[in-house]
Amino acid sequence: MRKLNWKNIVLAAIYLILGGVFLIHPEGVEDKLCYVLSVSMGIMGLLYLVGHFFQKVDEGGHREGYGFAVGALLIILAIFVVEKQQMLLALVPFLFGIMVLIRGLIIIQNLFFFRRMGLGLVIPLISGVLTTGLGLAAMLYPFEKMSVLFTFIGIGLVVGGVAGIIEEILVFIAARKQAEVQEQ
Repeated sequence: MRKLNWKNIVLAAIYLILGGVFLIHPEGVEDKLCYVLSVSMGIMGLLYLVGHFFQKVDEGGHREGYGFAVGALLIILAIFVVEKQQMLLALVPFLFGIMVLIRGLIIIQNLFFFRRMGLGLVIPLISGVLTTGLGLAAMLYPFEKMSVLFTFIGIGLVVGGVAGIIEEILVFIAARKQAEVQEQ
């Protein structure tokens, strides 16, 4: 029987918390931005690394995905962010836009899985498109004030985080129902 994927829930919670911080206090984020970004990327990197080592290996000795590479890259980027703070402040919209964009694309990617599980597609599709659009907008369009940017990114992070938690719970429930049907 499928268990809740806690890595996905923790990642979604990080997005949700980070987005909440951006929405509640957008003008104070700029001062601590590089540290927030670095810690977020470091935690996500560690989760990917840990997930890689606990992932089941198939008969050929292979693992699905690129958890080790993504995790190591995120940890390296987290260190880079702390070391090159001044240079990165100009890249802030792009970097956080990437985080929001990735979350949106993951939501859209999961639509195929949801369809196979017999889950509704409307809410994940809307949240995926909205999150992807917010990520792209943050990357492509400069903002006059950083507080507007952080509010905008915060919305994308919150939408992506909430959608990620809801998706994981829906998939868990659908998998449990499928297992019950197969047992009968």
